[in-house]
Order: sequence, then C-alpha cells, then structure tokens
Amino acid sequence: MMHKNVSVKRHLKVNVDMPINGRAADPSEERAALLGIREFGTKVKSSLSRVIEAIRVRWLWLVGRKHEDMLIRLKSRYDLKGEELVKKRAYFQWVAFVKFVSKSPEEEMFSTLARHYNDDELIDILGFTAKKYDAKLMGLLDAKRSGNDAFMELQLDKATTKLSENPTFFRWLAFLAAKDRNLLEQEMFSTLVRHKTRDELIDTLVFAAKYDTEIKKCLDAELSVETAFTRMQLDKATTKLSENPVFFRWLAFLASKDRNLLESKMIWTVSRHNTGNQLLDAIAFAAQYDPKLIKLLDLNISGYDAFRELQLHASTTKLSEDPDFFRWLAFLAAKDRKSLEPQMFSTLVRHYHGDERVDALRFAAKYGPQLSKWLLDRDGDAVFMELHLDEATMKPSENLDFLWWIAFLAAKDRNLLKSDMIWTVSRHLSGDELVDALAVAAHYDPELQSLIYTHPTTPSDLVKRFGLESVSKNNVGTIFNGRGFFKLFAYLSATEKETVYTKMIEILKQFCSTDKDLDKLLAEGSYAVGAQSFSMTMLYSHISQWPKKDKKDWTNIFKMLKLDKEIGRPLFERPQLKLFADYMKPLPKENMEHPSDFDRNIFDTVKTAYNTKELRKLIDESKSDPFGLVATIRILLDEHEKSSSTSTMKNLLGLKKQNNSGGR
Repeated sequence: MMHKNVSVKRHLKVNVDMPINGRAADPSEERAALLGIREFGTKVKSSLSRVIEAIRVRWLWLVGRKHEDMLIRLKSRYDLKGEELVKKRAYFQWVAFVKFVSKSPEEEMFSTLARHYNDDELIDILGFTAKKYDAKLMGLLDAKRSGNDAFMELQLDKATTKLSENPTFFRWLAFLAAKDRNLLEQEMFSTLVRHKTRDELIDTLVFAAKYDTEIKKCLDAELSVETAFTRMQLDKATTKLSENPVFFRWLAFLASKDRNLLESKMIWTVSRHNTGNQLLDAIAFAAQYDPKLIKLLDLNISGYDAFRELQLHASTTKLSEDPDFFRWLAFLAAKDRKSLEPQMFSTLVRHYHGDERVDALRFAAKYGPQLSKWLLDRDGDAVFMELHLDEATMKPSENLDFLWWIAFLAAKDRNLLKSDMIWTVSRHLSGDELVDALAVAAHYDPELQSLIYTHPTTPSDLVKRFGLESVSKNNVGTIFNGRGFFKLFAYLSATEKETVYTKMIEILKQFCSTDKDLDKLLAEGSYAVGAQSFSMTMLYSHISQWPKKDKKDWTNIFKMLKLDKEIGRPLFERPQLKLFADYMKPLPKENMEHPSDFDRNIFDTVKTAYNTKELRKLIDESKSDPFGLVATIRILLDEHEKSSSTSTMKNLLGLKKQNNSGGR
C-alpha cells in the first residue's frame, strides 16, 4: 500500500511539473480548463435533469395523474408560502406537468392556484410564479407595461365570460402582483372600471374584492359603511369620485357586505363628506351604481315622479336627515344638472306647506348649483335682479325663479322672509305682477302666515294689526316709511286679491279728510321707496276724476305730483311726468315737427315751474326719452326762444322809433 501511494504521488508530481510543449504549465490556463470542464458537466447535468423531468412528466401523465391532485399533495406536504414554495423542485415539477397536459398552461396554472390558495398567500404565489414561469408576463414586466396594457394584451377587454369564470383573470392578477404588490388593488379596480359596463361592474367588483386585502380586513372586522369610508381615506380625497379607484374599492366593500347598502347607505355616506358642486358631482356619479336610481334614470321619469317613487312624499323624517332626499338629489343631478333647481323647488312646493315648506326650501337651497354660490356673497335684492324677476313676463305664482329667490332668502337668513322679502318685491314690481308676487310672498312671511287664516276684516282692525294707528293726519306721509304698510298690502293681496286696491284705498281714506288729500298722499307715495308701484297704480285709477278745466288745474296737478321740484330721477324720466301727460291726453307720436295743442299745454305747464335756462339744461342733460316728451318740449322750447328773441327785437325797434320821433 505504501508503494502504491508513493507511485500516485510521484505520478501527480510528474503531471504537475511536466512541461507542456516544451514550457511549464500556466496556472491560469489550468484553472480555465477546470472551469470549462465544470460548465460542461453542469450543462450535461441540466440536460439530463430536463430529460428526466420530461420522462417523469410523461410517466405521471401515463399513469393518469391529475395536476390538481398534485397541487393538493404539494400544498399538504410543504407548509411554505410565496417565493419559498415557488423555488421548490416539486413546484417546478408541477408547473412542468401543467405545461405538458394543458392547452392553455398559464391560465390553467394560475386558476388552479386560485382554487387552492387564498388572500395574501395566493397573491404572493401568483406574483413569484409570473416572474419565474410565464414568459409572456415576464416580457410585459420587462417592458414596464401598465395593468391596463396587460389587461388588453391578455384580451380580457374582449372576453365574453364572467370574470369569475375566466382563468385569464388570474393570469392578469399574477402580473399585477409581480409588477407591484402595493399597487395591485388600485390598478385592479381602476382597470376593471374602465372595461366593464354598468350592469357588469357590481358583480365584477364583488368578485375582485376577494383579492383585495384591505376589503377583506374591513369585511372580517364587520366595519360599518361610514367607518370603511374613512378608513379608506375617501373623506380626505382630493380627486373626483369618478377618477378615484378607492371609491370603487369601497363600492366593492358595500356590495360584498350587503348589496342593499348600495341603495340605503352609499349616496347618504358620500353626501356627508362633500359640499357644493363637488357634492353634486359625487352623488350624480354614485347614482349610476344605485340599483333603484338606475331604473328610474332608464325610465326617464320627472323629478316629481322620482320623489314619489322614493316615497319621500310619505316620509315623516326631516329632509335634512332623510337618506332618500340625497338619492333624489342624486337622481336630479344625474338626469339634468341644468334643470336641477327648478325641478327640486317645484316638487318641494307641491309636497310641503307652511313652515315645513320653508324648512324644505331652505335646506334644499344649499344644494342648488347656482343658489349655493349666491349664498356666499349676494343679498336678496341682488339675487332678485340676477334672476331677472324685475323684468319677468310670467306671473310670479307660476315662475319657478320666484321660488328660487324665496328659497335663497330662507337659506341665507330665515329672518329675511320677515324683514326683506315683501319690501324687495314692492320695490321692483308693479301692477298685477306686484299683487301676484305679494300674494305668493305672504304665505312665506312668518308674520303673515297665521294672520291669513285668522282673517281680520274691518279696515280699523287691519290698521291696528299692522301698527299703522300711530300715523296721524298731520304727517300721513310717514305711512310709507315703515314696513307695516307693505305687509298690509301683501296680506290683502293674498286674501282679497281681486279687490286689493279698493281695500287699500278704504284703509288710506281713514287718514285723509278728502279725495284731494288722498291724491296728495298717493303722490307722495309715488316717491317713497317701495310704495311707488302701488301709489302710481292708484293715481292712474283716479286720473279720470281730476279736474281739467283750465291752466290752473293743470298747474295744481303738476305741483301735486311734485314735478315742479327736483326729486329722485331726472324730470323727463319720472313716471309721474308720464302720468301727467296721460292726464292731459296721450301725446300724438306722429308729426313731432308740429306739436299739438295738448303738447303746448304740457310745455306751458312745465314752464310755470322752470325758466327757459333751467328747462334747456334739463333737456340737454336727459340721457333718455322714455316717454317721448324730450323731443316735443325741445321743439316747443326752440320755438319759444325764437319767438321771444323776435319779440325782443321788435320791442327794441319800437322803442328806438319812439325815441327817434320824440327827438324830432
């Protein structure tokens, strides 16, 4: 044995020291040769391993082994998760077997895994499997494609089968898990929403929720709808609901917990965390996922019919606390945002009365797109003008804009219904429109509502009730200074609409000794803020009773109407001047170059109050000629000045002749 060992050592020594081609061996070349041998050995070993695996796979197939049974056995044998499991040789063998037996191996592989693993365990396995065993997904990952790109690449956008029955879904899920585990839920829901129709989406979301860790936790913890909303931080979201994937995750939570919550809680919860136009945008979008509202929108019914379909007309709950009010609001916003306010207010007016109506209008005004803006920086008078109520041709009682305005006042400050509403109406409207508007407004005035039904009848009762008894005959003009007069007018407009002016005259006569005093009072009222319309209307009703015998009468009427004084508007823009012209006789509109005798009478009367210089100034400063009097009086003034000039020249010439003859 010793000899043999010595021989071996000698042999090795000779091999090491022996020159190669006449030179000593290079150690680096020797190492390279050894590495090459090892590499070759590894390749041979790998090839043999693949051959053996192929033989093994074929043998498993021949003996009738099922890939599902293999996975079950694998799962029970190894208590491993994620990457540790995927690295196991047995797992590789299972993948190889699936690829051998299946026509769609990747889909079969991922869908089989989904049947036997759940929650995070499944997601991890899918992700690592995608990175190691799915060539197509590896290519998409290397190309840094998005979840939506992969969805379309796998042709899931064209699939006709349900997501829950489509194996390719799990392959796509594997891609998302491999791409970025932290963004899986966001990419999954945002992509599904883009590709699923309204009818399919809820079922799809419920199925997808099974693979959302956060939703699973919320469901397991039996969280309330509100708590889940805040836990998902939707209450702090700055993006639109329609563009926020987290909203759809919350929607999936609702539908998974109880589908009835989509009707009872979804819109109610969203409405509690949004305001203004953001609220309308949010609930209009959410309405697309409320099963009941979907049906109502498809039927294209009116806001009134939807109100009744949602049983709001029979509800005893306050509007502000009724979830169905916000569903109805969502219906209106989704149906037609432009008609939301008229539909909303007209429906509420039909269903509520008295204080309930005011409360309803006041609450609803906050959700009107336009009124909610005006509430920030407008007053009642400004909104009245914004709505063009001063120019409206429609009766206020039939004009929805008038209800908007009342709703605005109630929402801005309920006291405005008592202090400003009737006052504003009196300032801007006239004639029948004024009476109609006051009749409507009276039903919203807290002071007048109850009075309308107690109905005091005698003029003295009314004077007392509206605090006018303190007005004395010596200072009767002060009757227009307080709000009591206008409240009285509104009350009579609501209760005695057909005879309101007659009733008002009966009351005013208590403060006037004669009809002439009454006319003076009305003339004074025609300049009082808020009383102009009423006073002018009453003056017109008396016009036929005024004397018109001579110039003295004309001058007296002119002075009674205070046209001889500079008050308020410029002379030629005052309605009182038009009233005076109508009293004299309507001016002819034709042949303005040759004024009539009546025009001359008007001119002569005006001249009693203003000299030529003052009258010329008034004419020159007039920016408009609403009654067609400026042109007429200018012609007459020109004639008058010309005539005066001629007369002056004649007088001067006559005086000169007289002086000359006296000198001779």
